[in-house]
Amino acid sequence: MSFPRSSLGVMVGAVMLCGVACAQQDATPVNADAILRDLDQIEQQQKQVVQAARITAISQIKAAASNGAAATNLYERAIEDTQFDGTRNKGGSFAEWKAAKSDVLRTKEWQAALLMHLRYLVLSLERKASDKPELFAPAALDYAVELSTLDPLFLKQQEFIREQKDKKPEDVAVQNEAVKLKDELLNKSLAESLFVKWLRLGSWLPAGDNWELTPGNIPGILEKDVRPFLRKAKNPRLVETWEFEMKVLADRITFGRLEHQAAEFNTVTRPRLQFFRANDMAEVGQKNRAASEIYAMVKTYPQHPDFGKWVQRLRALLKPAESEPAASPEAAPESPKPAD
Repeated sequence: MSFPRSSLGVMVGAVMLCGVACAQQDATPVNADAILRDLDQIEQQQKQVVQAARITAISQIKAAASNGAAATNLYERAIEDTQFDGTRNKGGSFAEWKAAKSDVLRTKEWQAALLMHLRYLVLSLERKASDKPELFAPAALDYAVELSTLDPLFLKQQEFIREQKDKKPEDVAVQNEAVKLKDELLNKSLAESLFVKWLRLGSWLPAGDNWELTPGNIPGILEKDVRPFLRKAKNPRLVETWEFEMKVLADRITFGRLEHQAAEFNTVTRPRLQFFRANDMAEVGQKNRAASEIYAMVKTYPQHPDFGKWVQRLRALLKPAESEPAASPEAAPESPKPAD
């Protein structure tokens, strides 16, 4: 059926007018006070739900971090839910994976790395939820110290792999796989953690600019998690953190037989860390000790790339402190009058 051109124009105009009129109409007035009260309640409930989920996740990870078997069980659950969810024959496929990885997941080196990963994840989640970050500096320092005690274990693992003579190829393959998994746990950011992705914890992690997110990075943990609060408190333990870091790095080179790195460490890296230590000596009130330290470095390492910075800093330390000008008699306050 066709309409006359004039009739069609009238119909289109009517529709347009109706649209304009309908668009100008509003709904009945809302009860703003009631909605706002409801919104407050909804927001409070949402916060409670989020807080409960966070506490549950932390409790779950804490429980798993209590021993190697519990930690491995949580890891396997995370793998099953993230890598096999939605796959055909999920149970059978996961069982095959578990059987293939059983030897790797039983290695003491990998389980040690897993426990440290979970422990640092809990510490990080708790740190994000707190408004007192200084309370976490001691725990972070304790974590770094404990992590350093695992270095001999990991270095023996590397030695086992390196010296393959008279070793079964399957044993070497197991240790190689364990090293790969260990590196994923300790040498990658928590943002990439299997557990963070599985439990959706990313928004509950602290920012990386004021908290180290790599569980195996001892220098980063000391610099971000520990030293800022020791500096603020003028705590002498600040100096000890540099001595601890230098010892950790030196031991890794020695035990790892990294002769090619020893010269670089002794002539460049260690002096650089000694300079940072000297700066922090001055920070905690040991200015004379700091000046002596830098003076010795200037004489010992004149070819160091940071030599100019050292000289500049030493001159600043040796410069006499500017004394405050004496108050003029006119500006001096009046002496209090004796009481009657």
